[in-house]
Amino acid sequence: FAAVAQQIESSLGAPVSALFDAFEENAFAAASIGQVHRAVLHGQPVAVKVQYPGIRTLIENDLDNVGMFAKLLLMGSRMDSAALSEELRTRVLEECDYALEASRQQAIGAAWNPLPGRIVPPVFAERCGHAVITSSLATGARFTDYLQSASAESRRHSSLLIFDAVFDGIFHRGFFNGDPHPGNFLFHANGDVVFLDFGCLRSFDDEFLQHWKRMAKAVLDGDRTQFRDAFTAMGMVGNAKKLDWDQQWEMMRHLYEPFRASQPFRYSREYIRECHERVLWQNRNRWHLKLPPNQLFVNRLQWGLFSVLTDLNAEAVYRDRFRAAVEAPVERIPGLR
Repeated sequence: FAAVAQQIESSLGAPVSALFDAFEENAFAAASIGQVHRAVLHGQPVAVKVQYPGIRTLIENDLDNVGMFAKLLLMGSRMDSAALSEELRTRVLEECDYALEASRQQAIGAAWNPLPGRIVPPVFAERCGHAVITSSLATGARFTDYLQSASAESRRHSSLLIFDAVFDGIFHRGFFNGDPHPGNFLFHANGDVVFLDFGCLRSFDDEFLQHWKRMAKAVLDGDRTQFRDAFTAMGMVGNAKKLDWDQQWEMMRHLYEPFRASQPFRYSREYIRECHERVLWQNRNRWHLKLPPNQLFVNRLQWGLFSVLTDLNAEAVYRDRFRAAVEAPVERIPGLR
C-alpha cells in the first residue's frame, strides 16, 4: 500500500488521508495496468483506480521491440509495418494516461447515461490525475456470475446494449472502445449494463467513416460494385491486380451474417471459428490486402465483441440496429478526444 499511496500523492499532489474520507488499503479489483480500491469521498462510496508504479516505462521498453518484430511478421505483405507499429504505440501509451481516460469517461457518460440501459460511472475530476481515476462505485454482477443467474430475456437485453454501444459508437459517434473485455462490464439483474474502462479509444475522421459506411451498406444491400469501390477507398487494397474479389466478397458477407440476418441470430464458437478460418487460414488475399493504421484495433474489438456475445448466448435480430447505426449521421460526443 505504501507504493499505492505514493502513486496517488504523486498524481494528485496530496496524501491519501487528505484526499479521501476513508480508503481501503487492499484492492478489490484488478485493472489492465492498475488496481482498484474502495474509498469514500464527500460521504459517497467511490472506486479509485491506481496505475501500477513504473508500468509505463515497462510498456515503453516492450514497444521499442515492436517495430523489429512487425517488420519480420509482415515481410512479403503489403502492410505498412512502421505505421502499424506507431498506431500500436500511440493507442497503448494512451491507456497509460489516466487523466485522458477520465475525460473520456466523463464525456461518454454525459452522452450515454441518459439512454435506457447504458450506465457509465460518473468521475470526480478533482480526484483524477495521470495515474489515478476516481469514479462513483458502480454496482452489478461480474460477467461469469451474471451468466449463471441471468434469464434469457436479460441476456438478450445485455447483448443488444453492448452491440449498440459498439456500432452506434463507430458509425454515429465516430469512435470505438477497443477493449470489449468481459471484465469491463457489470450487469444488473434486468440486463442493464455498466460500462467500465475507457483507456483504449480510437476516433475516425469523417472521410474514412463515409467510406466505411458505404462499404457496410454495400454488403447489406448485396451491391458488389459499390463494395469494391468503398473497400478500395478505405485503403484496404494492397495489390488490386492480384486481389480475388469473389473471395473477398464472400468473406465479408460471412462476417456480416449477423448484420444481414432477418431472423434472430445467435453468436457461437462455431461461427467465430469459421470466421477465423476464412479471415486467416483460407484467405488467399492476405498478402494482397492492406490494413489502415486506424483499423489495427478493430480486429481486437471484433473478436472480443463476438466472444462476449457468444458467452451471453442470446438470440437477437441485429440487422435493423446495425443498419440504423450505419445510416445515422455522424454526431461527435462533445469533449471526447
